[in-house]
Amino acid sequence: MRRRDAPKGEQGFNRKIGQRLRELRVLNGLTQTELGQKVGVSYQQVQKYERGTNNMTTWKLTRFAESLGVTVNEFLCQEALPTDGAAPTNDRMAVTAMRSLQKIERESPETFAALCDLMKVLGEKKKRTQRNKANSS
Repeated sequence: MRRRDAPKGEQGFNRKIGQRLRELRVLNGLTQTELGQKVGVSYQQVQKYERGTNNMTTWKLTRFAESLGVTVNEFLCQEALPTDGAAPTNDRMAVTAMRSLQKIERESPETFAALCDLMKVLGEKKKRTQRNKANSS
């Protein structure tokens, strides 16, 4: 079904899935061409999925999730997307950070766990600071 023929709810869903696909692709440091080769589609097809122009079959969704190192549930999970109004991170910076974390995880799981704990603490501290500012205004 072409985008212009699809019901409005389906169009929105396809766009959300496409945004999530792009987010995961960028976090994995892959180009559209590289991801397409892993899944067996052209870069143009990856581009159409990312834009939400084309529907993604369950089989393709599964293949994309496997290629991106996540489960289908994690792929679809909206909680993994930033929902606190934070500005989008610079893609290049995010890729560099993700690659660094993956290297640390492989080479020193204990250090990786400690970094994850630190990031959680810093995130909570930021939320508390924002709440305090909002309450004092």
